[in-house]
Amino acid sequence: MLVLDSALVHNFTDVPLHTIEEARHALWREPRGSCRIAPSSLDDVDRMCRAVQAGKDCIVLVDEAHFWLSAQSGVSSELTKLMRATQHARVDLYLTTQHLTGDVPQTALSCTSDLYVFRCTAPRVLQTLEREFSIPRETAGSLPQWSYIERRIGF
Repeated sequence: MLVLDSALVHNFTDVPLHTIEEARHALWREPRGSCRIAPSSLDDVDRMCRAVQAGKDCIVLVDEAHFWLSAQSGVSSELTKLMRATQHARVDLYLTTQHLTGDVPQTALSCTSDLYVFRCTAPRVLQTLEREFSIPRETAGSLPQWSYIERRIGF
């Protein structure tokens, strides 16, 4: 498993932190290891995404994906390619974000079949969840910690 730890949060400290080159070796040698990188630029994300597409058979978690894939700012073309090619690359790809309405471009939503919603409190997010995904505001706003709602949104 590969974690792109965009914000270096404590949630992933049990996964060893590697450079991109170290991660490329750890992910595809035997025995296969889990690793975490802390990308410092869009170029780092693009390089790692190209490695994942070439190496195949990988689980990838991009935490705080809005750093690299934003509806408002720069977009990683390689992350977009990976999202569109997960089946061909035999990759399970998971992206997290704090703010659905501003962080997630339509490209990302069109590449997924599942949306997992944890507790949200931002009014615009609650409005979007209700309007576009039929999740009542009260439900999304009152979920207990670690609970989520799963919505099938794609094919």
